[in-house]
Amino acid sequence: MLTTSASAKELVILGADWCPSCVKLKKFLQLNPKEVQYLTSVQIVDIDKDPDLKEQLKVRVVPTSFIFDDDGKIQDRKEGFSESGYKSWLNKNRK
Repeated sequence: MLTTSASAKELVILGADWCPSCVKLKKFLQLNPKEVQYLTSVQIVDIDKDPDLKEQLKVRVVPTSFIFDDDGKIQDRKEGFSESGYKSWLNKNRK
């Protein structure tokens, strides 16, 4: 089950090892740590290992990324991955 801390802003990504876009997203995060340094944590969840979370968050496309706010509520969500689109999305949520 997903847990968030009361004073945290977290990025949670639901993906799968068999998903080419998920692999690209993981590589992007590894090569661009400054893009997510404002977040207190980044979690990557394999939907094959946690299908209940996939259902709970109504994930239809992988990868699907969520930013949780300080209260543990979903602040924003993004389906799919392209480097430029993902950078824009992260910057939009930087507050």
